Formats: sequence, C-alpha cells, structure tokens
Amino acid sequence: MESTRHEERPVYPSLAALLGNDVCRVGVVLCVFHHMVSNDLRQMEHAVVAGEWMHVRELAHRTAWGCRFIGEDQAADALDAIEHSGHDAFEGDAFVQTFWSAHGTLRAVLDRAATYAGVRARGRTD
Repeated sequence: MESTRHEERPVYPSLAALLGNDVCRVGVVLCVFHHMVSNDLRQMEHAVVAGEWMHVRELAHRTAWGCRFIGEDQAADALDAIEHSGHDAFEGDAFVQTFWSAHGTLRAVLDRAATYAGVRARGRTD
C-alpha cells in the first residue's frame, strides 16, 4: 500500500502518534475509515432525501466520532452541528443546509484519507 508522508510533518500527527508512527498502520486505519465513512455518507444522503432526520443524526454522530479519531476535528464539528440541530424542526430547510455544508467538509476528509491510504474510488480507472 502506497502512502504519502512528509517526514517533517505527518498528515495525521495524532493518529500517527497513537499508532507508533507506523505509516502502514495509519494507512490501514485510513483505508477502513474511508470505506466506513463513504458508506455512512451515502446512507446520510439517502436519508436526507427521504426526510429521515433521526437516521441522519445517528449517522452524523457515528461519523463525527470517526473524524475525531483520525484528527479531522473541523469535519467532526460540522457533523456535530447536524446531530445537535433543532430537534423540533424536522421540516428541514435549515437542517438540510447544515447537512450539505457538512457534506462538503466530509468529502474533503474522505479525499485526504483516500490520498494518504492510496484508496481508489469505485469505478475509477486512473
């Protein structure tokens, strides 16, 4: 598995320290993270379209935990905003806006993790 690492500053310093600065272990964790969070993101997208706000919140909570684990606190904060958005406002315009804002942040996290771990998106041929 190929992974990029800058010797002077690892891309995931907290995760690397937790894993004994083992680049291969970091890559494996990021590969698993990418797989799981990509699946959760797809489920969130479907749940938003279906108006299943509680399911979106549950997935956002789980995904936020994963983001914090790898040191992606900005994405975790964006997901926390989904989880803690007004529970009485299920009709959703503000909720949907909050989701799509977090969605962009989470896509960037997935892209970084994929780059580090050498993960290819399904269907890509490059």
